[in-house]
Amino acid sequence: MIIAIGTWIVIGVVIGAIGCKFVDLRGDSPLFAILGAVGGSVVASILYALISGAGVRPWDLWGLTFASLGAIVGAIAFHIIRARFAARERFSVRRSY
Repeated sequence: MIIAIGTWIVIGVVIGAIGCKFVDLRGDSPLFAILGAVGGSVVASILYALISGAGVRPWDLWGLTFASLGAIVGAIAFHIIRARFAARERFSVRRSY
């Protein structure tokens, strides 16, 4: 069970990190997007285990698929929420005097 949860977390981290490379974060830290992907991955995998009745098994192909889809949804949800509340101005670089 612990190996399966660890696998879900790793999938969330990898997908969140890859997603941050494609999205303009406007100077924000990618940590929150990665955490959103991890959260989405874990929630989707738990829902899959509850609905399918398959239980929590490591290296279950369908469980990993749902973990990946949940991570993608979690990362997209974070970026949509962040874009809604982010300033519309471009990120300005501080210059020396």
